[in-house]
Amino acid sequence: MQNDELIAKLQPSSSKCIRLDKEKAPQQELSVEALLKRREELKDRVKKAKQEAINLRTHMETNMVESCEIEEYKKKSEERARRDVTDTIEKVNSLLKAQRASQEMSEQMINNHPSTMSHWERKNKEVESEISKAKTSQDDIKRELEKYVQLYQEELEGIKLLENKLTE
Repeated sequence: MQNDELIAKLQPSSSKCIRLDKEKAPQQELSVEALLKRREELKDRVKKAKQEAINLRTHMETNMVESCEIEEYKKKSEERARRDVTDTIEKVNSLLKAQRASQEMSEQMINNHPSTMSHWERKNKEVESEISKAKTSQDDIKRELEKYVQLYQEELEGIKLLENKLTE
């Protein structure tokens, strides 16, 4: 009889346990599903973050190359402008020396031979004309150099704006 009593007492407890297991099973399944879903979301976020890092690295490398190219272009432009100005100054100096020599020679000839005065005056005017042309050419080159400097500065400003936009 004791067995029957124990079985009778155990039966409600056992059915209660089965009922509680059935109630908690869906909740546990939902928790596992939620965790799996969260895991997938995190995987996606990690994948997107890695792709964004790759994109940013590529973008940064591209900007570095562009900056190097711009710097090289700047150096070449400045060097070319320096050479042009130096060449022009040398030409003008050469013409000024020639004019001075011509003028001295003219004065000597005038003092020594009055008949050749008109010949040397013409020569002197020719040299003065060449000097005038050289000075005009030098002025033109200076204006052109200023124009290139202005264009270069505008290009640098545009590049800086683009770099700022790209870094934002």
